[in-house]
Order: sequence, then structure tokens, then C-alpha cells
Amino acid sequence: MQGRIRIAIACAGLLATSAVAVRAQSTYRETGSVTVGGYIVWVRGTNAKTVELFVGRGFRDAFARPHEMDAARLQQWIDSVRAIAPLPADDSSSIDTRLRGAVVGTDVTMVRRVGGPFSGLRLLVNGEEPITMAEPTARDFIAALDSAVHAASDLTPESRMAHMLPGDAPVAAPTVAIAPEPATPVLPHVAAPPVAPAPVVAAPPIVVVAAAPTPAPTPATTPALTPVIGVAPPSADSAVTIAVIEPAAVQAPPELVLPMPSEPVLVASRVEIGPMPLPRPAIPAPVVRALPAPEPDLVVVAPHLDSPADKLIHTPLGPFTIPGAMLADRDKQVQYCYSQLGLKYNPDLKGEITVKLAVNSDGSVQDAMVTKRNWQGISAGEVEACVRALAKDWTFASTDPAVTAGAKILTFTFAPQVASAP
Repeated sequence: MQGRIRIAIACAGLLATSAVAVRAQSTYRETGSVTVGGYIVWVRGTNAKTVELFVGRGFRDAFARPHEMDAARLQQWIDSVRAIAPLPADDSSSIDTRLRGAVVGTDVTMVRRVGGPFSGLRLLVNGEEPITMAEPTARDFIAALDSAVHAASDLTPESRMAHMLPGDAPVAAPTVAIAPEPATPVLPHVAAPPVAPAPVVAAPPIVVVAAAPTPAPTPATTPALTPVIGVAPPSADSAVTIAVIEPAAVQAPPELVLPMPSEPVLVASRVEIGPMPLPRPAIPAPVVRALPAPEPDLVVVAPHLDSPADKLIHTPLGPFTIPGAMLADRDKQVQYCYSQLGLKYNPDLKGEITVKLAVNSDGSVQDAMVTKRNWQGISAGEVEACVRALAKDWTFASTDPAVTAGAKILTFTFAPQVASAP
């Protein structure tokens, strides 16, 4: 019974410790994300009183670098932008935008605009191109930031202790009285009678005597004997003899005698042998062949020309490379801009743009400008910037009837499977 009570007490303490440890393991909490053009922005609160912001281009990168913002400073900025009053719709003043911006982190800057032609939020991260959010997306992003600030406050250790529910406190184990075990009777110690030790009898010494060896033919000098404890020295008339073993005489190896040669040895004379002369090779007489006359319908194959080098252009979101294989055809260039900068980040992107080209007298394009469009967004702006950059390398014939007063108008239609230009 006592063993069961001890096991119950140990289990209760282990459960209480596990509950506290599980709550201590939560170090961050993600509160929301928004998608803007080709970017995905998500935030989360941490237990270090900070809010981490991540930016991924096209997808949520598992190795994206977090950009830290102080939770208290971010809360002040959120309260200030929520207090901005929008301008009335009929206000025609020149300054029609109310702006509130701040450097929230070491590499994060956010600017909030309310009213005017553009109302939303502009996010600058690590000095890159700004990410512009429209009004609905800006409101969702600010709500996610506010939730991340509260999550950081909840995950802070001192905040958790202040808001701990009564059920979260560790439960003290009940005190259980344990009955003492019955004492084991102790018998009185009885001294044993002393036992007299047995007398020690010394063993008689053992003397080893060797038999007398056969007398050696040569007399040997008897060395001095060293007395051995427990062995009586031999008497003068004893038959024990000590023999001294001398090392045997070492015989020298026999000498090796070689017989003299019966005939004298002749020394070989040195003879130099030169290379044998080779016969002179026969050189055939040159054969002159007459070249055949060219046929009248002979097809001349032009030499192979290397493909043009890749072209580097700059768009609002950064540098972009056009492969040289796409530069040979004007339609391929435009289609590549649409597929790589438009459809790749917005699969539903489609629309039409009108481009006005300023053409020089030699047919080269001096400038390109988009005069009409029926789409919008970051991906659409990337496609337009790519087309304008490539159009400056185009050339037209001086007799092109479509060039009027040094200008040429081109219209491009973009759809997920159609991209054409007249």
C-alpha cells in the first residue's frame, strides 16, 4: 500500500512539471501573411519581445532571413497610423495624402498613406525595391502586425507568469502520513569465548644434495662458497663436488682459398658501333589536279554564326537576364518577358498594352513609352519595364510606312497562352 502511494505522488509531480515545460517550449507564433504581386510577406511574434518579418518571392522560403522589429516600438507605430483620419472625397487640395512612416527595425521601414490617388502601405526591407500594398491588403497586414505584437507579449516569460490562470499553477502534492515500519528486534551481543592460537611448529630445513659428478680430467680451482640460510655447509670429506663449467673453445672458420686460373683472362676491348646509314626515301612527284568548274546552281552555305550574347536589363524589382536565343525574334522577346516576369508570379495575369516608339532617321529606336494599358499590379509593371528596355534595341526599315513623324505605335496582347504583336 505504501508503495502505491509513493508512485501516485511521483506521477502527480511529473505531470505538473511536464505541463510547465510544454508551455516554456513555445518560442514564436505566426499570426498572418499577405500576398502582394510576386511577394509573400508573413510575420510572427517571439518570446524575445520582438516581431520577425519574412519576405519570399513567389513562395515561402524555408531559409528566408528574419527581419526583427521591437514589439513596443511597432505597437506605437500601429497606434499612430490607426489614428490617421482620411481626407474627404471632395477635397481638391494639392496635398491630398496624409502620410505616417517610421523606421521600425534596423532594416525595415513602413510608410502608411491614407487618402489621395493612392491609399495603402509601402514596405522597404533591407534597402530593396519597395513593396506597395493597396488599402485592403494594407489593413490585413497591419492587423497581422498587431496580432504578432500581442503574441510576443504573451510569449514573454514575465508576461506568462502575470497572466497565468489558476489551473496553470503547479499543484502541490497532498501530504500523506506514512505509518512507521515495525522495528526489527535486536538480539543482545554475546561475546564468544577466546580461542587459544595453535602453536607454530617450525618446519625442518630441507637440504638438497647433488650427486658427485665424474671427476674432470683437468683440476679446477674451487671458488669460495656463499653460505645459504637453512643449508649446512659441506664438510671437507663430503662427496659433494662443485664443477666449474668453462666456455668451449671457439674454432675459427676455415679460410676459403680459390685456385688460380690456369689461363690468363683477356680484357675486352672497347669498340664503338655507329648507326647504319639509311636509304634516302623516295619523294613522289607532286600531282596537280585541276579544280572543277563551279556549277551554275551551286548552293553556297553561309558560315555558322554564334548566337548573340545574353542581355541584362533592369526592372523595378531588380536585374533580369534575357537569353541570347530569345533576342533573334521580337515576338520571342516579348513572350519571354510575359512568361518569366508575369505568369511565373501571377498565373492569371492577362491584358493589353500600347507602346509608342520614338524612331530615329536610321531606323533605330530612341525611346519607348507605354501609352495605354488595361491591367495593373507589380507583375504587370515588370512586364512593361522588360518590353520598354528591349524595344530600345529594335530597328525598323527607313521605308516602313508605319513610322509616322518619327513615331511607331505597337499593341501587344497578353494571355496565358497567347502573346502577339501586330
